Amino acid sequence: MPRYFSVNRPDGLTTLRLDSQGRATVQYTAKNLSGSSLDGRAVLVSNPAEPSGGPVERGWVRVDGATDRHFDKDKEEVFAVSVAVPAQAPAGDHGFRLDMVNVLRPDEGDQGPSVRFSVIPRAAAPSRWPIYAGVIAAVIIVVGITIWLLSRNSSKQATDSATAPSTASASTPAPAPAPAPTPTPASVTTSAPAPALVSAPAPAPAPAPVPVPAPAPIPIPQTTDTIENQTLAAGQSITSRSSRFTLIMQGDGNLVIYKAPNIPIWATMTNDRRGERVIMQSDGNLVVYTATGLPIWASKTQGHPGSRLVMQDDGNLVIYQGARALWASGTNGK
Repeated sequence: MPRYFSVNRPDGLTTLRLDSQGRATVQYTAKNLSGSSLDGRAVLVSNPAEPSGGPVERGWVRVDGATDRHFDKDKEEVFAVSVAVPAQAPAGDHGFRLDMVNVLRPDEGDQGPSVRFSVIPRAAAPSRWPIYAGVIAAVIIVVGITIWLLSRNSSKQATDSATAPSTASASTPAPAPAPAPTPTPASVTTSAPAPALVSAPAPAPAPAPVPVPAPAPIPIPQTTDTIENQTLAAGQSITSRSSRFTLIMQGDGNLVIYKAPNIPIWATMTNDRRGERVIMQSDGNLVVYTATGLPIWASKTQGHPGSRLVMQDDGNLVIYQGARALWASGTNGK
């Protein structure tokens, strides 16, 4: 029999299936059965325990949002548990459960049902270096063939130019000398033909190297689910980690929670009062102001410095001071 809490997971969900990135999510629902209000704490436990450390000890499993929450009599709270297994994790079967304990008596509590999952080694992403090497090799081959063809044509033109004058000289016969009138022959002086001048061909210009394009950088997305001592102006928003729920300060002055794709589930109803911005103040109060600085809606949680506003994955908008919940929209599970 539960002593303080009943802890349940979705009916029939005993095994989680990890996605291609090794991730999964499961929601546990805890209900206060003690008959009075109390503070409860969610505790993750590897089940079964593993000698080298289970998924909880390895940091693969964690609770999204606050683990300590205040429970009124018969009140329920939803705890979202995320699983994120690193790519280098070895194959194997693992399990865990979520237990609830009394914050004032942490050695007393109630166990939740277990959930199991299997780790399958993921194939490493193929390297792009073979592609780059192939492109570079192809460029080198094309450049080499082009240089060889240009050099061959230049050599052929030089050979043709050098042999043309020599052929003409050999085909023309020299004239026979005339007979001398006296017995003593006169000396005859013959001059050798001037050699033909051959101009060397101009060297062929080397082709410019072909640049290899670098891969485009992959943008890294950035999301925010928490604000502390900050302002949301008209059109600005915060989004839960799973991107299922968004809190937006609308241009009409209304502060609204939307559930994906575009379903409103909560609002301050200040669209007819000229709201212009909402501030999570340093005193712990969440306040909607007009453009002239007039407050028109507040969570009335002042007096709690250092508080923060969190858009949770269960759809609940909560103001926390440390691990204590001060205010909530009551939209969890919607």
